[in-house]
Amino acid sequence: MKVYPAIEDTFIPMEAEDLAALQQQRRKRDQHWLRMQKARLEWLEITGHKTDVITAEFWDWLANSYGLVPDRDTYGNIKEGYAIVDEKLYTLFLLKFGQ
Repeated sequence: MKVYPAIEDTFIPMEAEDLAALQQQRRKRDQHWLRMQKARLEWLEITGHKTDVITAEFWDWLANSYGLVPDRDTYGNIKEGYAIVDEKLYTLFLLKFGQ
């Protein structure tokens, strides 16, 4: 009979600096997603769409209005990164939808 090690035996503690950097990265990610959600709500209000489905019109509007193009996979799902195509419009995005 094979005995598997306990989870505590295989746990590798994270250094304090790494944990702080990870927490900061998570906060930045969460803030970005919140800004994206607020922009989507504005787009729904402007266009009058009643559906939760995001179309290509939204991505075009986001790029033209706020200078932001999120990275997407082949299925159209948003990935973690994004490109800033217009810094002035992106600054407006940050100011308008920031906390």
